[in-house]
Amino acid sequence: MIARASASYLLIMAMSVMSLAPAVAAQGTCDLLGEIFVTNPFGQTLMIKGDGSADINAIRYSSETQFVQVTVERKPAGDFDPKNLQVGDRLCIQFDTAQSKSAARVLVMKRLDIQEHQKHVFSALMRDSAFGVVTDLNTETRTIQLKEDLGGGASQHVNVEASDPVAIRYYSSEAQVGAVSNWAHLQPGEQIYVQGRRDTASSAIRAGVIIAGGVRDIVGTITSMNGVGDVIELQELGSGRSMTVRIRGDAVYRASPFVEAAIAHERPGSAAPWDLQLISFSDLQKGDTISVLTREGEGGQQPALGLIVVTGFGSYGTNALAASAATLWFLDPLKARH
Repeated sequence: MIARASASYLLIMAMSVMSLAPAVAAQGTCDLLGEIFVTNPFGQTLMIKGDGSADINAIRYSSETQFVQVTVERKPAGDFDPKNLQVGDRLCIQFDTAQSKSAARVLVMKRLDIQEHQKHVFSALMRDSAFGVVTDLNTETRTIQLKEDLGGGASQHVNVEASDPVAIRYYSSEAQVGAVSNWAHLQPGEQIYVQGRRDTASSAIRAGVIIAGGVRDIVGTITSMNGVGDVIELQELGSGRSMTVRIRGDAVYRASPFVEAAIAHERPGSAAPWDLQLISFSDLQKGDTISVLTREGEGGQQPALGLIVVTGFGSYGTNALAASAATLWFLDPLKARH
C-alpha cells in the first residue's frame, strides 16, 4: 500500500524568523482536529465537532492566538482572520500546554478549498474507471472486452487488462455488501465496473478492482440533503445530470489520506489504497463531492440505492490509525484486505 501522506511539511524558503512563523504553526500534532459547528467571534469561542466523535467541543481563543490558513496539502497559506470562519471549515487546534485555557494556534482549512480539491481528486478517479457490458473475455490472458457506457446512449469498446492481481467483488441483486469473487462471475453480457489505470494513449484500462452485479460508481456534487431517510441529490461530474440517492447511514466513509498520490498507484493490484474511516451523514455538506457505489432502479427509477459513500477532506484526515488497524479497500470497506 502506498505510504500515508506525511503529516508535516518543511518550508525551506524563509527569509527571517518572523517569516517562519506560519511554517512553524503548520508543524506538529493537533490537540483537537475537527470541523466548525458554531463560531462566536464576539465571545472568542469556537464550537468544534471533533473527528471520530459526536461530541461538540468548546474552544476559547484570544488576541494572542495565532490563526493560520493552510492548503489541502497542509501547507501554510498566510494569516487568517477568525471572523471569516464558516461552518464546515476544518480546524487543527494546538495548545502550548495541557493547562492552557485558550488555543495557542489554530490551523484553518477552508471547506470551499476542500470541495474544489474533492472535484479534482474524484475527476482523476473517474478517468481511470469504466462501467459497461462484457462482450468477450479471455481467462488465459486475463483480458476483457468491455462495451463502456458513456451516457446518453453513447458507448465505446475498451480493452481491460487484468493480468496483475485484481480484487474482484460480486453484488447479487439484493446484496448491500459485496462478496469476494473470481472470474466465474465475469461472463459475456455481465455488467461490470472497473477501476484501475487508463492508458492515456488508448482506451485500455489496467484493472485493479472489478465489481460485477450491475452496480456502478457515481461521482457527483451534493446539491441538496434530506436527513429524513438519508437522501441526497447529486449533480454528476462530467454529464451534469441530476440524480437522487438514498444512502446507507452505516456506510459513509472518509478517505485518508485524500491526495492525488494515493490514486497514482504504479500497480493495478494496489488500486484502492485509501484507508477508509466511518463518518456520519451529518459530516457531509451541500457542495461536497462524493463517490457513491450505486444500484439504480429499473428504468433509472430514483432514488437509486447508495451502497457505499466515500468522500475526503484533504490531508487532514482523522487521527492516525493504530498500527494494528485493518487496511480497507476503496469501494469494499466492509471487508479487510488480506
